[in-house]
Amino acid sequence: VGSARCQPCHSREFEVWKDAPHAHTLHTPGEADRTRLAESLMCADRPIRLAIGLKCHVRFVAPDGEGVDRVLPCRWNRATESWDAVGTEPGPVFADTCAWCHQTGPRPRAIENGVGCEACHGPGAAHVADPERQHSFAFPPNRPELAASVCGSCHLQGGLTREGLSFPDGFQPGSDLREVFRYDWKALDAAEGDHHAQKEIRAVLAGTATQRVCVSCHDPHR
Repeated sequence: VGSARCQPCHSREFEVWKDAPHAHTLHTPGEADRTRLAESLMCADRPIRLAIGLKCHVRFVAPDGEGVDRVLPCRWNRATESWDAVGTEPGPVFADTCAWCHQTGPRPRAIENGVGCEACHGPGAAHVADPERQHSFAFPPNRPELAASVCGSCHLQGGLTREGLSFPDGFQPGSDLREVFRYDWKALDAAEGDHHAQKEIRAVLAGTATQRVCVSCHDPHR
C-alpha cells in the first residue's frame, strides 16, 4: 500500500523515516547530482532518471536506446569526492539488480522508491484493512533471527536463491532468510565488503548472538 498509508496511525515513525537514509536510498536526481554527473568523463550528458545510494557511493540510472533502465558504469565516491569506473557499458538492468533492495513492493512493479515501511514490516494491505486483528511484522524480541533476516536480506550480500538469483526473491519479513537464501560463508570471509554487517548478522542467524539484533544499535525510528 506504500508508506504514506502508514502515516495516519504511525506519524512519529513516519516523520523520522521520511528524513532518514532508508527513504532516500533511491531518489530523483537533484541539481547537485546533475552538476556532478556533468563532470564525469564516463557518464556525462546521459538522461539520468534515478540516483542510487546516499552515504558512501552514488550511482545513476538512465534508459538505454531501447528505453530499458540501466545502471551507468560510473560511481561517485563520497569519501574521496571522485569518480570511479564500475563495470562496462551498457550496464546492468536496474530492475534485475539494484531494484531488489532500493525499491519497495512486488516485482516487477514496485510500490515506491527507497526502503519503505513495508520493506521491513511486510505487505500492509491486510493491516490497513483491519489493524486490530491483522498485524504487520514487528521484530519480536524472542526471535532475533527473524529481525536479522530482514536486515540481512539487503545488507548481507553474496548469497544465492535456489533458482540461482543473487537477490532474495520470495523473502518476506517475518520469515527466516535462510529458507530462501544460501550463503557461501567461506567466499564472504575472503571478500572485501561490509564485514561488520556480515559478522553481526551471521552471528545472529547462527544463534551465537541471541541478545543482539541490528536495530538494537541502528534504530530506524529514532
